[in-house]
Amino acid sequence: MLDAPTTNTGLVDAARDPTDDASWQKLYATYRAPILRHCAQSGLTPSESEEIVQEVLAKLARRLSNAAFPWSSATLRGWLSQITNHLIFDVHRLNRRHAFSPDALAIIQQWLPPTLAPDGDTKAREQLEAHLWSVCLARVAHAVRPRQWQIFECYALQGNPAAEVARRFNTSGLNVRLIRHRMIARIRKEWSILPASPLPEPAE
Repeated sequence: MLDAPTTNTGLVDAARDPTDDASWQKLYATYRAPILRHCAQSGLTPSESEEIVQEVLAKLARRLSNAAFPWSSATLRGWLSQITNHLIFDVHRLNRRHAFSPDALAIIQQWLPPTLAPDGDTKAREQLEAHLWSVCLARVAHAVRPRQWQIFECYALQGNPAAEVARRFNTSGLNVRLIRHRMIARIRKEWSILPASPLPEPAE
């Protein structure tokens, strides 16, 4: 869910009027920063994040102009969150910058339970897992100190020996192993709140 303030439903109703530019600008200002922040926390670049903001808010404008919909603040934020996450997952799916090596995918698979993709479609499940894992790890990387993530990545994802990683980062082998343990716990926690099945395209 987007970390956004509670929306004034009166403002949402006013923004339905395409001539009420002031109300729309207030609504835009309310959600632009939370969407940007959510995208950045998911590993997207500023330009990727800005593109998603524009697309999400364009969808909102179209939705508000449609027939009456019983918006509540929770419903609106939930709808915007679903739209935003759907687009974030697409960026991870389509951009090779977010791709893992086969060795890293095999390692991550040991940490996390499978998704709920169709049982008979192994390729679809693997593709879904890969881009959901990418989002999951990006959100954890954003939440921790860069040096801790670099140690974890070097040891746990790239498979370098703990002693070598310890020398490279001027720390102890024990600390390298502790960082791995803590990071995996955080990754599992983040995974538990991600959708475990493909997101449908939300209705506009």
